[in-house]
Amino acid sequence: MVKALFQVHPLTLPEIIAKIASFLPLWKYSESLGFYDFNPSFLLSCTRVSKTWKAALLPVIWLVFDGFTMRQIPKEILVRNSSHFRLFFGDCLLGVSFQCRHLRELSISRWDKDLLQLIRENAPSLECFSWKATQAPSSTMPNLDYDLITQMAPTLQNLSLSHWVISGRQFVQFLAQCRRLTSLNLTAVHWIDPIPQRQTYSCDNEFASLYHFHRGLGIRQLSLDISEAKNGAFVDLIQRCPDLESFSLYSVRAQDPKLFIPVLRQSCPKLTNIEYTVRYCSRLGLRDYLSEDGYADFVLASPRLTSVKMDVPWLGDALTSALLFQAAALESLSLQFYEHREDQPWANAENLLRILKNSRRLKRLSLLFSRQALGEEETLRLLEPSWGCEELESLTLTGLTMMCDRPSPIPCSPQFQWRFPGMEPVQGSDRSGGQDSIGSVQAPAQASPKHKLIELVQRMPKLEALNLNLVTFSLEGLRSHSWSACSLKVETKSKIELQIPSLKATSDTRQQDL
Repeated sequence: MVKALFQVHPLTLPEIIAKIASFLPLWKYSESLGFYDFNPSFLLSCTRVSKTWKAALLPVIWLVFDGFTMRQIPKEILVRNSSHFRLFFGDCLLGVSFQCRHLRELSISRWDKDLLQLIRENAPSLECFSWKATQAPSSTMPNLDYDLITQMAPTLQNLSLSHWVISGRQFVQFLAQCRRLTSLNLTAVHWIDPIPQRQTYSCDNEFASLYHFHRGLGIRQLSLDISEAKNGAFVDLIQRCPDLESFSLYSVRAQDPKLFIPVLRQSCPKLTNIEYTVRYCSRLGLRDYLSEDGYADFVLASPRLTSVKMDVPWLGDALTSALLFQAAALESLSLQFYEHREDQPWANAENLLRILKNSRRLKRLSLLFSRQALGEEETLRLLEPSWGCEELESLTLTGLTMMCDRPSPIPCSPQFQWRFPGMEPVQGSDRSGGQDSIGSVQAPAQASPKHKLIELVQRMPKLEALNLNLVTFSLEGLRSHSWSACSLKVETKSKIELQIPSLKATSDTRQQDL
Protein backbone atom coordinates (compact mmCIF):
# COMPACT_ATOMS: atom_id res chain seq x y z
CA MET A 1 0.00 0.00 0.00
CA VAL A 2 2.81 2.40 0.94
CA LYS A 3 4.73 1.46 -2.22
CA ALA A 4 1.69 2.16 -4.37
CA LEU A 5 1.27 5.54 -2.71
CA PHE A 6 4.79 6.60 -3.65
CA GLN A 7 4.17 5.58 -7.25
CA VAL A 8 1.54 8.32 -7.71
CA HIS A 9 2.96 11.02 -9.96
CA PRO A 10 2.50 14.57 -8.59
CA LEU A 11 1.11 15.80 -11.92
CA THR A 12 -1.82 13.43 -11.57
CA LEU A 13 -3.00 15.12 -8.37
CA PRO A 14 -5.59 17.86 -9.03
CA GLU A 15 -4.29 20.01 -6.16
CA ILE A 16 -0.75 20.04 -7.60
CA ILE A 17 -1.99 20.76 -11.12
CA ALA A 18 -4.16 23.66 -9.96
CA LYS A 19 -1.35 25.11 -7.84
CA ILE A 20 1.11 25.10 -10.73
CA ALA A 21 -1.49 26.57 -13.09
CA SER A 22 -2.14 29.46 -10.70
CA PHE A 23 1.41 30.69 -11.36
CA LEU A 24 1.02 30.70 -15.16
CA PRO A 25 -0.16 33.94 -16.81
CA LEU A 26 -3.73 34.12 -18.06
CA TRP A 27 -3.70 37.83 -18.88
CA LYS A 28 -1.42 39.48 -21.41
CA TYR A 29 -0.77 43.20 -21.40
CA SER A 30 -1.58 44.95 -24.68
CA GLU A 31 0.66 47.92 -25.45
CA SER A 32 -1.71 49.20 -28.13
CA LEU A 33 -4.87 48.93 -26.03
CA GLY A 34 -3.34 49.84 -22.70
CA PHE A 35 -4.92 47.06 -20.62
CA TYR A 36 -4.59 43.35 -19.90
CA ASP A 37 -6.31 41.01 -22.33
CA PHE A 38 -7.59 37.54 -21.48
CA ASN A 39 -5.28 35.02 -23.16
CA PRO A 40 -5.74 31.46 -21.76
CA SER A 41 -4.61 29.60 -24.89
CA PHE A 42 -1.73 27.78 -23.17
CA LEU A 43 -3.77 26.47 -20.24
CA LEU A 44 -6.67 25.60 -22.54
CA SER A 45 -4.33 23.39 -24.55
CA CYS A 46 -3.27 21.70 -21.30
CA THR A 47 -6.87 20.68 -20.62
CA ARG A 48 -6.54 18.15 -23.46
CA VAL A 49 -3.93 16.11 -21.58
CA SER A 50 -6.47 14.17 -19.54
CA LYS A 51 -9.80 14.45 -17.77
CA THR A 52 -7.97 15.04 -14.50
CA TRP A 53 -6.07 17.95 -15.95
CA LYS A 54 -9.22 19.42 -17.47
CA ALA A 55 -11.15 19.18 -14.21
CA ALA A 56 -8.29 20.80 -12.31
CA LEU A 57 -7.51 23.56 -14.84
CA LEU A 58 -10.98 24.85 -15.75
CA PRO A 59 -11.60 26.42 -12.30
CA VAL A 60 -8.25 28.19 -12.60
CA ILE A 61 -8.87 29.44 -16.13
CA TRP A 62 -12.36 30.74 -15.37
CA LEU A 63 -11.73 31.99 -11.85
CA VAL A 64 -12.16 35.64 -12.91
CA PHE A 65 -14.82 37.09 -15.17
CA ASP A 66 -14.17 40.54 -16.61
CA GLY A 67 -17.02 41.79 -18.76
CA PHE A 68 -14.87 44.23 -20.70
CA THR A 69 -11.86 42.11 -21.61
CA MET A 70 -14.02 39.02 -22.24
CA ARG A 71 -16.59 40.77 -24.42
CA GLN A 72 -15.31 39.01 -27.55
CA ILE A 73 -15.76 35.52 -26.10
CA PRO A 74 -18.97 33.83 -27.33
CA LYS A 75 -21.74 33.98 -24.74
CA GLU A 76 -22.36 30.24 -24.83
CA ILE A 77 -18.74 29.58 -23.78
CA LEU A 78 -19.03 32.03 -20.90
CA VAL A 79 -22.32 30.53 -19.72
CA ARG A 80 -20.95 26.99 -19.96
CA ASN A 81 -17.99 27.85 -17.72
CA SER A 82 -19.70 30.40 -15.47
CA SER A 83 -20.03 27.89 -12.64
CA HIS A 84 -16.28 28.34 -12.07
CA PHE A 85 -16.52 32.14 -11.65
CA ARG A 86 -15.48 33.38 -8.23
CA LEU A 87 -14.53 36.98 -9.03
CA PHE A 88 -17.00 38.89 -11.21
CA PHE A 89 -16.13 42.33 -12.61
CA GLY A 90 -18.21 44.31 -15.07
CA ASP A 91 -21.71 43.97 -16.39
CA CYS A 92 -21.34 44.47 -20.13
CA LEU A 93 -23.25 41.30 -20.97
CA LEU A 94 -26.81 41.97 -19.87
CA GLY A 95 -29.48 39.39 -20.53
CA VAL A 96 -27.06 36.49 -20.03
CA SER A 97 -28.06 33.93 -17.39
CA PHE A 98 -24.80 32.97 -15.75
CA GLN A 99 -24.73 29.77 -13.72
CA CYS A 100 -22.48 31.10 -10.96
CA ARG A 101 -23.64 30.54 -7.40
CA HIS A 102 -20.48 30.88 -5.32
CA LEU A 103 -19.00 34.29 -6.14
CA ARG A 104 -16.62 35.71 -3.56
CA GLU A 105 -16.27 39.12 -5.20
CA LEU A 106 -18.82 40.99 -7.30
CA SER A 107 -18.38 44.42 -8.86
CA ILE A 108 -21.11 45.99 -11.02
CA SER A 109 -21.59 49.54 -12.27
CA ARG A 110 -25.26 49.94 -13.03
CA TRP A 111 -28.72 49.41 -11.65
CA ASP A 112 -30.54 46.83 -13.75
CA LYS A 113 -33.21 44.23 -13.02
CA ASP A 114 -31.21 41.58 -14.89
CA LEU A 115 -28.43 41.95 -12.32
CA LEU A 116 -30.66 41.60 -9.27
CA GLN A 117 -30.97 37.85 -9.80
CA LEU A 118 -27.19 37.51 -10.03
CA ILE A 119 -26.81 39.40 -6.74
CA ARG A 120 -29.48 37.35 -4.96
CA GLU A 121 -28.00 34.03 -6.04
CA ASN A 122 -24.53 34.95 -4.77
CA ALA A 123 -25.36 37.13 -1.76
CA PRO A 124 -24.74 34.38 0.85
CA SER A 125 -21.14 33.81 -0.33
CA LEU A 126 -19.99 37.36 -1.17
CA GLU A 127 -16.94 38.70 0.64
CA CYS A 128 -16.38 41.82 -1.49
CA PHE A 129 -19.26 43.72 -3.08
CA SER A 130 -19.12 46.92 -5.14
CA TRP A 131 -22.23 48.47 -6.69
CA LYS A 132 -22.33 51.74 -8.58
CA ALA A 133 -25.96 52.63 -9.24
CA THR A 134 -25.54 54.65 -12.43
CA GLN A 135 -27.94 54.40 -15.35
CA ALA A 136 -30.86 54.06 -12.98
CA PRO A 137 -34.34 53.96 -14.54
CA SER A 138 -35.22 57.31 -12.99
CA SER A 139 -33.37 60.61 -13.08
CA THR A 140 -32.74 60.45 -9.34
CA MET A 141 -30.50 58.05 -7.46
CA PRO A 142 -32.24 54.82 -6.42
CA ASN A 143 -32.83 53.77 -2.83
CA LEU A 144 -30.67 50.98 -1.49
CA ASP A 145 -32.38 47.60 -1.15
CA TYR A 146 -31.63 46.67 2.48
CA ASP A 147 -33.38 43.31 2.28
CA LEU A 148 -31.05 42.35 -0.55
CA ILE A 149 -27.76 43.45 0.99
CA THR A 150 -28.70 42.02 4.40
CA GLN A 151 -28.32 38.57 2.85
CA MET A 152 -24.59 39.34 2.52
CA ALA A 153 -24.13 40.24 6.19
CA PRO A 154 -22.63 36.93 7.44
CA THR A 155 -19.74 36.85 4.91
CA LEU A 156 -19.22 40.44 3.74
CA GLN A 157 -15.75 41.90 4.39
CA ASN A 158 -15.47 44.77 1.90
CA LEU A 159 -18.36 46.98 0.74
CA SER A 160 -18.33 49.82 -1.83
CA LEU A 161 -21.48 51.74 -2.74
CA SER A 162 -21.78 54.63 -5.17
CA HIS A 163 -24.66 56.91 -6.24
CA TRP A 164 -27.28 55.58 -3.85
CA VAL A 165 -29.82 57.15 -1.51
CA ILE A 166 -28.92 55.71 1.88
CA SER A 167 -30.85 55.97 5.12
CA GLY A 168 -28.48 56.40 8.04
CA ARG A 169 -30.74 54.48 10.42
CA GLN A 170 -31.28 51.49 8.16
CA PHE A 171 -27.72 51.36 6.91
CA VAL A 172 -26.14 51.36 10.36
CA GLN A 173 -28.65 48.68 11.33
CA PHE A 174 -27.39 46.60 8.42
CA LEU A 175 -23.73 47.26 9.29
CA ALA A 176 -24.31 46.08 12.84
CA GLN A 177 -25.10 42.63 11.44
CA CYS A 178 -21.92 42.48 9.32
CA ARG A 179 -19.58 40.93 11.86
CA ARG A 180 -16.75 40.43 9.34
CA LEU A 181 -17.00 43.80 7.55
CA THR A 182 -13.74 45.76 7.90
CA SER A 183 -13.71 48.09 4.86
CA LEU A 184 -16.44 50.51 3.74
CA ASN A 185 -16.32 52.87 0.76
CA LEU A 186 -19.14 55.35 0.08
CA THR A 187 -19.01 57.55 -3.04
CA ALA A 188 -21.51 60.26 -4.01
CA VAL A 189 -24.27 58.85 -1.82
CA HIS A 190 -27.23 60.87 -0.58
CA TRP A 191 -27.21 60.30 3.20
CA ILE A 192 -30.68 60.82 4.66
CA ASP A 193 -32.39 60.12 7.97
CA PRO A 194 -29.25 60.13 10.13
CA ILE A 195 -29.34 58.80 13.66
CA PRO A 196 -29.77 61.69 16.11
CA GLN A 197 -26.70 62.25 18.22
CA ARG A 198 -26.80 61.19 21.87
CA GLN A 199 -29.98 59.22 21.25
CA THR A 200 -30.70 56.51 23.82
CA TYR A 201 -32.54 53.29 23.14
CA SER A 202 -34.69 51.36 25.56
CA CYS A 203 -35.55 47.68 25.46
CA ASP A 204 -38.88 48.57 23.90
CA ASN A 205 -37.22 50.48 21.08
CA GLU A 206 -37.61 48.65 17.78
CA PHE A 207 -33.97 49.26 16.90
CA ALA A 208 -32.41 48.27 20.22
CA SER A 209 -32.05 44.57 19.44
CA LEU A 210 -30.34 45.16 16.12
CA TYR A 211 -28.17 48.24 16.42
CA HIS A 212 -25.97 47.28 19.38
CA PHE A 213 -24.61 50.82 19.37
CA HIS A 214 -22.72 50.24 22.59
CA ARG A 215 -20.62 47.57 20.84
CA GLY A 216 -19.72 49.66 17.84
CA LEU A 217 -19.04 48.50 14.30
CA GLY A 218 -15.95 46.52 13.31
CA ILE A 219 -15.01 48.79 10.39
CA ARG A 220 -11.27 49.51 10.24
CA GLN A 221 -11.12 51.33 6.87
CA LEU A 222 -13.62 54.03 5.93
CA SER A 223 -13.54 56.08 2.72
CA LEU A 224 -16.02 58.90 2.08
CA ASP A 225 -16.29 60.70 -1.26
CA ILE A 226 -18.61 63.65 -0.72
CA SER A 227 -19.51 65.48 -3.91
CA GLU A 228 -22.42 67.51 -2.51
CA ALA A 229 -22.92 69.47 0.67
CA LYS A 230 -24.71 67.40 3.31
CA ASN A 231 -24.89 69.02 6.73
CA GLY A 232 -24.37 66.48 9.48
CA ALA A 233 -24.13 63.49 7.16
CA PHE A 234 -21.96 60.49 8.15
CA VAL A 235 -21.34 61.75 11.69
CA ASP A 236 -23.57 59.00 13.06
CA LEU A 237 -21.57 56.44 11.08
CA ILE A 238 -18.13 57.63 12.25
CA GLN A 239 -19.29 57.73 15.86
CA ARG A 240 -19.92 53.99 15.72
CA CYS A 241 -16.49 53.00 14.39
CA PRO A 242 -14.28 52.71 17.50
CA ASP A 243 -11.90 50.33 15.70
CA LEU A 244 -11.33 52.68 12.75
CA GLU A 245 -7.67 52.70 11.67
CA SER A 246 -7.80 54.36 8.24
CA PHE A 247 -9.98 57.33 7.22
CA SER A 248 -10.08 58.77 3.68
CA LEU A 249 -12.06 61.88 2.81
CA TYR A 250 -12.63 63.29 -0.68
CA SER A 251 -14.59 66.50 -0.37
CA VAL A 252 -15.51 69.67 -2.22
CA ARG A 253 -16.04 71.89 0.80
CA ALA A 254 -13.89 72.53 3.85
CA GLN A 255 -16.88 72.28 6.17
CA ASP A 256 -16.87 68.47 5.94
CA PRO A 257 -13.48 67.82 7.58
CA LYS A 258 -14.23 70.52 10.17
CA LEU A 259 -17.30 68.51 11.12
CA PHE A 260 -15.49 65.16 11.24
CA ILE A 261 -12.30 66.15 13.10
CA PRO A 262 -13.82 66.33 16.62
CA VAL A 263 -15.79 63.14 15.96
CA LEU A 264 -12.63 61.28 14.92
CA ARG A 265 -10.78 62.56 17.97
CA GLN A 266 -13.50 61.41 20.36
CA SER A 267 -14.71 58.18 18.72
CA CYS A 268 -11.72 56.67 16.88
CA PRO A 269 -8.78 56.17 19.28
CA LYS A 270 -7.10 53.59 17.00
CA LEU A 271 -6.83 55.90 13.98
CA THR A 272 -3.38 55.66 12.34
CA ASN A 273 -3.98 56.65 8.70
CA ILE A 274 -5.66 59.78 7.33
CA GLU A 275 -6.13 60.92 3.74
CA TYR A 276 -7.72 64.20 2.68
CA THR A 277 -8.24 65.17 -0.96
CA VAL A 278 -9.66 68.58 -1.86
CA ARG A 279 -11.85 68.33 -4.93
CA TYR A 280 -12.00 71.21 -7.39
CA CYS A 281 -15.35 73.00 -7.32
CA SER A 282 -16.23 73.85 -10.92
CA ARG A 283 -19.19 75.96 -9.82
CA LEU A 284 -16.97 78.26 -7.74
CA GLY A 285 -13.87 77.81 -9.87
CA LEU A 286 -11.61 77.09 -6.90
CA ARG A 287 -10.63 74.63 -4.18
CA ASP A 288 -12.08 75.17 -0.73
CA TYR A 289 -9.05 74.64 1.48
CA LEU A 290 -8.99 74.28 5.22
CA SER A 291 -7.35 76.98 7.28
CA GLU A 292 -3.82 76.40 8.58
CA ASP A 293 -5.19 75.54 12.00
CA GLY A 294 -7.78 73.27 10.38
CA TYR A 295 -5.08 71.19 8.69
CA ALA A 296 -3.16 71.01 11.95
CA ASP A 297 -6.28 69.84 13.81
CA PHE A 298 -6.82 67.12 11.21
CA VAL A 299 -3.28 65.79 11.69
CA LEU A 300 -3.72 65.94 15.47
CA ALA A 301 -7.07 64.10 15.38
CA SER A 302 -5.14 61.05 16.58
CA PRO A 303 -1.90 60.93 18.60
CA ARG A 304 -0.64 57.80 16.84
CA LEU A 305 -0.66 58.55 13.10
CA THR A 306 1.72 56.55 10.93
CA SER A 307 0.44 57.70 7.51
CA VAL A 308 -0.68 61.14 6.29
CA LYS A 309 -1.83 62.10 2.79
CA MET A 310 -3.16 65.60 2.14
CA ASP A 311 -3.84 68.27 -0.46
CA VAL A 312 -2.65 71.63 0.86
CA PRO A 313 -2.22 75.12 -0.63
CA TRP A 314 1.17 75.40 1.11
CA LEU A 315 2.93 74.15 4.21
CA GLY A 316 2.33 76.63 6.99
CA ASP A 317 3.82 76.74 10.46
CA ALA A 318 0.77 75.25 12.19
CA LEU A 319 0.64 72.18 9.94
CA THR A 320 4.43 71.84 10.18
CA SER A 321 4.25 71.76 13.97
CA ALA A 322 1.50 69.13 13.83
CA LEU A 323 3.54 66.93 11.48
CA LEU A 324 6.60 67.37 13.68
CA PHE A 325 4.50 66.12 16.59
CA GLN A 326 3.74 62.94 14.59
CA ALA A 327 7.21 62.65 13.01
CA ALA A 328 8.56 60.08 15.46
CA ALA A 329 6.00 57.46 14.36
CA LEU A 330 5.34 58.62 10.79
CA GLU A 331 6.06 55.96 8.14
CA SER A 332 4.26 57.41 5.11
CA LEU A 333 3.86 61.07 4.10
CA SER A 334 2.24 62.36 0.92
CA LEU A 335 1.63 66.07 0.34
CA GLN A 336 0.36 67.82 -2.79
CA PHE A 337 0.98 71.57 -2.98
CA TYR A 338 -1.16 73.88 -5.11
CA GLU A 339 -0.14 77.43 -4.19
CA HIS A 340 2.99 79.55 -3.77
CA ARG A 341 3.21 82.10 -0.98
CA GLU A 342 4.57 85.36 -2.34
CA ASP A 343 5.07 86.72 1.17
CA GLN A 344 7.02 83.63 2.26
CA PRO A 345 8.47 82.00 -0.88
CA TRP A 346 10.79 79.75 1.13
CA ALA A 347 8.09 78.44 3.48
CA ASN A 348 7.42 75.12 1.71
CA ALA A 349 11.09 74.12 1.39
CA GLU A 350 12.11 75.27 4.88
CA ASN A 351 9.19 73.61 6.64
CA LEU A 352 9.62 70.39 4.68
CA LEU A 353 13.27 70.26 5.71
CA ARG A 354 12.26 70.65 9.36
CA ILE A 355 9.91 67.68 9.05
CA LEU A 356 12.28 65.45 7.07
CA LYS A 357 15.16 66.03 9.49
CA ASN A 358 13.04 64.48 12.24
CA SER A 359 11.27 61.69 10.32
CA ARG A 360 13.60 58.84 11.19
CA ARG A 361 11.08 56.05 10.55
CA LEU A 362 9.71 57.42 7.26
CA LYS A 363 9.54 54.72 4.57
CA ARG A 364 7.39 56.32 1.86
CA LEU A 365 7.56 59.97 0.84
CA SER A 366 5.60 61.66 -1.95
CA LEU A 367 5.81 65.40 -2.66
CA LEU A 368 3.82 66.82 -5.57
CA PHE A 369 4.10 70.48 -6.51
CA SER A 370 2.01 72.46 -8.96
CA ARG A 371 3.81 74.73 -11.41
CA GLN A 372 3.73 77.77 -9.17
CA ALA A 373 4.27 76.00 -5.84
CA LEU A 374 8.07 75.57 -5.94
CA GLY A 375 10.67 77.72 -7.66
CA GLU A 376 14.25 76.91 -8.67
CA GLU A 377 15.88 78.29 -5.54
CA GLU A 378 13.36 76.50 -3.32
CA THR A 379 14.12 73.24 -5.15
CA LEU A 380 17.82 73.63 -4.37
CA ARG A 381 16.99 74.31 -0.74
CA LEU A 382 14.67 71.30 -0.47
CA LEU A 383 17.34 68.92 -1.80
CA GLU A 384 19.84 69.82 0.90
CA PRO A 385 21.45 66.55 2.15
CA SER A 386 20.15 67.02 5.68
CA TRP A 387 17.20 64.64 5.55
CA GLY A 388 17.01 62.18 8.40
CA CYS A 389 15.06 59.57 6.42
CA GLU A 390 17.52 56.69 6.57
CA GLU A 391 14.67 54.14 6.44
CA LEU A 392 13.19 55.58 3.24
CA GLU A 393 12.22 52.92 0.68
CA SER A 394 10.13 54.89 -1.83
CA LEU A 395 10.60 58.51 -2.94
CA THR A 396 8.29 60.40 -5.31
CA LEU A 397 9.07 63.98 -6.33
CA THR A 398 6.86 65.66 -8.91
CA GLY A 399 7.00 69.25 -10.14
CA LEU A 400 10.67 69.85 -9.34
CA THR A 401 12.70 72.04 -11.67
CA MET A 402 15.68 69.90 -12.66
CA MET A 403 17.63 72.53 -14.59
CA CYS A 404 21.02 71.84 -16.15
CA ASP A 405 24.36 72.38 -14.43
CA ARG A 406 25.17 76.02 -13.98
CA PRO A 407 28.26 77.06 -15.96
CA SER A 408 31.27 78.44 -14.11
CA PRO A 409 32.08 82.14 -14.70
CA ILE A 410 34.61 82.78 -17.47
CA PRO A 411 37.69 84.60 -16.12
CA CYS A 412 38.43 87.98 -17.63
CA SER A 413 41.48 88.16 -19.83
CA PRO A 414 43.97 90.95 -19.01
CA GLN A 415 43.89 93.91 -21.37
CA PHE A 416 46.14 96.35 -19.54
CA GLN A 417 49.07 96.04 -17.17
CA TRP A 418 49.12 99.06 -14.89
CA ARG A 419 52.58 99.68 -13.46
CA PHE A 420 54.02 102.25 -11.18
CA PRO A 421 57.59 103.18 -11.93
CA GLY A 422 59.86 100.43 -10.67
CA MET A 423 57.00 98.39 -9.21
CA GLU A 424 55.02 95.26 -10.11
CA PRO A 425 51.32 95.47 -10.99
CA VAL A 426 49.09 96.10 -8.00
CA GLN A 427 47.50 92.77 -7.03
CA GLY A 428 43.76 92.83 -6.41
CA SER A 429 43.28 96.22 -7.98
CA ASP A 430 40.17 96.66 -10.09
CA ARG A 431 42.42 97.93 -12.85
CA SER A 432 44.89 95.13 -12.59
CA GLY A 433 44.74 92.54 -15.31
CA GLY A 434 46.44 89.92 -13.09
CA GLN A 435 44.94 86.63 -12.01
CA ASP A 436 43.85 88.04 -8.64
CA SER A 437 41.85 90.92 -10.01
CA ILE A 438 38.27 91.25 -8.93
CA GLY A 439 37.02 90.67 -12.43
CA SER A 440 38.79 87.32 -12.63
CA VAL A 441 37.87 85.86 -9.24
CA GLN A 442 35.79 82.73 -9.87
CA ALA A 443 32.83 82.20 -7.54
CA PRO A 444 32.27 78.56 -6.63
CA ALA A 445 29.71 76.98 -8.93
CA GLN A 446 26.47 76.08 -7.18
CA ALA A 447 25.47 72.44 -7.44
CA SER A 448 22.49 71.72 -9.65
CA PRO A 449 19.37 69.92 -8.36
CA LYS A 450 20.50 66.86 -10.30
CA HIS A 451 23.72 66.52 -8.33
CA LYS A 452 22.03 67.40 -5.06
CA LEU A 453 19.50 64.65 -5.68
CA ILE A 454 22.31 62.16 -6.32
CA GLU A 455 23.99 63.13 -3.07
CA LEU A 456 20.69 62.89 -1.23
CA VAL A 457 19.87 59.43 -2.56
CA GLN A 458 23.35 58.23 -1.61
CA ARG A 459 22.39 58.76 2.02
CA MET A 460 19.37 56.43 1.76
CA PRO A 461 20.67 52.84 1.86
CA LYS A 462 17.20 51.26 1.82
CA LEU A 463 15.78 53.25 -1.09
CA GLU A 464 14.28 50.91 -3.70
CA ALA A 465 12.12 53.16 -5.90
CA LEU A 466 12.61 56.71 -7.11
CA ASN A 467 9.96 58.57 -9.10
CA LEU A 468 11.09 61.92 -10.43
CA ASN A 469 8.69 64.07 -12.44
CA LEU A 470 6.51 61.08 -13.43
CA VAL A 471 9.47 58.90 -14.46
CA THR A 472 9.99 55.85 -12.23
CA PHE A 473 13.47 54.52 -11.60
CA SER A 474 14.24 51.12 -10.12
CA LEU A 475 17.49 51.23 -8.21
CA GLU A 476 19.41 48.00 -8.68
CA GLY A 477 22.64 47.10 -7.01
CA LEU A 478 22.58 50.18 -4.82
CA ARG A 479 23.45 48.27 -1.65
CA SER A 480 26.17 46.04 -3.11
CA HIS A 481 27.82 48.39 -5.62
CA SER A 482 29.33 51.81 -5.51
CA TRP A 483 27.09 54.64 -6.54
CA SER A 484 29.21 55.55 -9.53
CA ALA A 485 28.86 52.04 -10.93
CA CYS A 486 25.17 51.64 -10.21
CA SER A 487 22.71 51.84 -13.08
CA LEU A 488 19.10 52.83 -13.12
CA LYS A 489 16.39 51.34 -15.29
CA VAL A 490 13.60 53.69 -16.19
CA GLU A 491 10.17 52.09 -16.12
CA THR A 492 8.52 53.88 -19.02
CA LYS A 493 7.00 52.58 -22.23
CA SER A 494 10.32 52.95 -24.01
CA LYS A 495 13.19 51.19 -22.26
CA ILE A 496 15.92 53.61 -21.26
CA GLU A 497 19.17 52.95 -19.42
CA LEU A 498 20.67 55.64 -17.24
CA GLN A 499 24.20 55.89 -15.91
CA ILE A 500 24.45 57.64 -12.59
CA PRO A 501 27.54 59.80 -13.19
CA SER A 502 25.78 61.81 -15.88
CA LEU A 503 22.16 60.86 -15.17
CA LYS A 504 21.45 61.14 -18.88
CA ALA A 505 19.01 58.79 -20.55
CA THR A 506 20.11 57.19 -23.80
CA SER A 507 17.66 55.58 -26.18
CA ASP A 508 17.27 54.84 -29.85
CA THR A 509 14.31 57.17 -30.03
CA ARG A 510 14.99 59.97 -27.57
CA GLN A 511 17.26 61.41 -24.91
CA GLN A 512 16.04 62.43 -21.52
CA ASP A 513 18.06 64.49 -19.07
CA LEU A 514 16.87 64.72 -15.53
